[in-house]
Amino acid sequence: MNRAKTYLVAAMLFLVLANASSAFAGILPGILEGTGTNFEITDSSYLNISVNSSEEIKVLLQSVPEMVTIYVEPVSEATSTTITISGFAPNTTYYKYEDSHRNLVEFTTDGTGSYTYEQDLSQEHLVFIQTHPSTIFLTSTGWEDDYGNDPEVGTWDPITLTGALTTDINYKTIEIDDNGITLNGAGHVISGLGSKGIHSTKTTGITMG
Repeated sequence: MNRAKTYLVAAMLFLVLANASSAFAGILPGILEGTGTNFEITDSSYLNISVNSSEEIKVLLQSVPEMVTIYVEPVSEATSTTITISGFAPNTTYYKYEDSHRNLVEFTTDGTGSYTYEQDLSQEHLVFIQTHPSTIFLTSTGWEDDYGNDPEVGTWDPITLTGALTTDINYKTIEIDDNGITLNGAGHVISGLGSKGIHSTKTTGITMG
């Protein structure tokens, strides 16, 4: 198995483990699950995060190196809630994604290391917050970063829909957004922490080379 395929398998295994996080809440450090309005992690090796909600919600909160994730589930008829997250570095820029790597909000914490935002409660959501923008998209038109620019990490063949890496990818996710695309690792390493790796929103015609 080549290195690109190896890291794809690793990314898939992480997703399985992430879905099972609730089983380890209260057992492994940095994971908390509960229902209410106030939640606090006190044993994380990364950041001890607290979450305060104006409405009662159910959360699965996780704080691991380079990433904080919050799985939010409504428990009342409220359609939104005001959430304040504390425990970040003061006056520091972070990057918040909701449900998809495409939904990026860049924010700066206040002087106490807190950030407040309005959270939709019409359905459940997965929010993940990172220290830097982390996604490279491979679409039917080529490579893009979080801001729609060319990240200059590889070549693109529009005839065969093949993206070939020209550099190692560290601490980032490659998200494949269209069917029929080939990602050629070309001997390069895709590595990192948390959910970094390879992710696909499509399920047909995706090839790893």
